[in-house]
Amino acid sequence: MSAGDAESEVVIEAAYILLKPVSDDKTGTISTQVYVPGRRKEKTRQFLNRLEESALILSENAEDLTSSAVGQTMERPISAPAITDYLKKNKRQVLLLLEENPRQWPLIRQFFKPLINIVDKAQAVRQIS
Repeated sequence: MSAGDAESEVVIEAAYILLKPVSDDKTGTISTQVYVPGRRKEKTRQFLNRLEESALILSENAEDLTSSAVGQTMERPISAPAITDYLKKNKRQVLLLLEENPRQWPLIRQFFKPLINIVDKAQAVRQIS
């Protein structure tokens, strides 16, 4: 094995693989799901992408970027409270993604109130601390 081959090799230690037992209420069986680090972050990225796509459609039609309008414009419509709930539950990943990708999601950063509220609250907490 050459030095170049060693760099492309990935080793996952057993300590990083978390198996979560899950019971199926209908059948009573127990299965195991594998937790993959970063999966939640990727799902959050996809959600932000979908919000931005919907915001773009609304913007092109000169419509307001309300939670309700954005949610109804999504490929699979979602309610305004569900959007807010998702953003709040995944606040840490949302803020991290926004920080890591300063040029992504320009419409929702500037005009989408649920996202603006999360960012504003996080900045206020940082100023107090």
